[in-house]
Amino acid sequence: MFKNISRDLLKEKKEIGKLITKEMGKVYKSAVGECEGTAYAIEENIKLAEIAAETEILKEGNTTTELHRVPLGVVAAITPWNFPVGMPESLLTPAILMGNTVVFKPSENTPMTGKALYEIYNRYLPKGVINLLQGAEEVGELIINSDIDMVSFVGSQAVGKKIMEACSKNLNRLVLELGGKDPMIILKDADLKKAVPYAVHGSLRNSGQVCVSVERIYVEDKIAIEFEKLVLQEIKKYRVGSGFDEVDMGPMVSEGQRAHVLSQIEEAKKKGARILFGGEKIDGEGFFMQPTMITNLSEKHDIMNTETFGPVICIQRVRNAEEAVEKANNSTFGLGATVWTKTRLKADR
Repeated sequence: MFKNISRDLLKEKKEIGKLITKEMGKVYKSAVGECEGTAYAIEENIKLAEIAAETEILKEGNTTTELHRVPLGVVAAITPWNFPVGMPESLLTPAILMGNTVVFKPSENTPMTGKALYEIYNRYLPKGVINLLQGAEEVGELIINSDIDMVSFVGSQAVGKKIMEACSKNLNRLVLELGGKDPMIILKDADLKKAVPYAVHGSLRNSGQVCVSVERIYVEDKIAIEFEKLVLQEIKKYRVGSGFDEVDMGPMVSEGQRAHVLSQIEEAKKKGARILFGGEKIDGEGFFMQPTMITNLSEKHDIMNTETFGPVICIQRVRNAEEAVEKANNSTFGLGATVWTKTRLKADR
């Protein structure tokens, strides 16, 4: 059944890729790649579900305990627009494989992509196992306040808090993957030929609209000038335009998201940060903006504290590794982090 779903997703990757690019602006090649990666993820989730479903036998003295995992019932899957195939699959497949039924609400920004994914699943599942609801915030509120057993949600902290509050009334189970503010620490012995491309791509991929984007870069003083010079050279190569053209970066998903990013850039500029490249919107049809590089940043700037979710490379200089770690950890956000050094022992420490 699920192998058929994986097969069909691969077969229809070009058509679904076009929907993704039309709805949220992702570069077409990346949109097709998302479909390919998701098809392979389904295969992996089948293997993981088989392991998770096995009965565990636990023995202690004269006591033998059998641990069985059983379906919860109805699971709501409320999913984002930035990876409108990959993120839903990561919630839908495990829930259904473990015997639950699902109410699937894709983002209101990518309804047609969500519908296409739903139709592939629905071809092979018994009637009523997967159910599609389309709409914005009011539909999400309707779902989380209805008679369900679990909510799985990927999105913002603000919405996550609302869902947690609603689910607390009936002690419904929750899986939340919320915002990130991922730090990248670059120590003085790092290989800049490898660190620079990662910093640029990690900050600008999918127009920066990735929950594990590089959002804060802390670089040691001794190599900061050279690092910034190389980043500037790299960002100047980035081509912006329609996701259907030969470009590196498409438009942002909405006017609201672009406005949020531009407001953070403006606030940073007013408080003394240096905009070395970009920082402006690009006029025309679509929510385009320039890839942006900002230096001379510190904790006083909002862009170093709250999620940006846009194509901005933010660089802050630090004296040493200890200061970098202290600043990286001074955040309520999680998800990911990287440390760049040629010394494995230093990285581990």
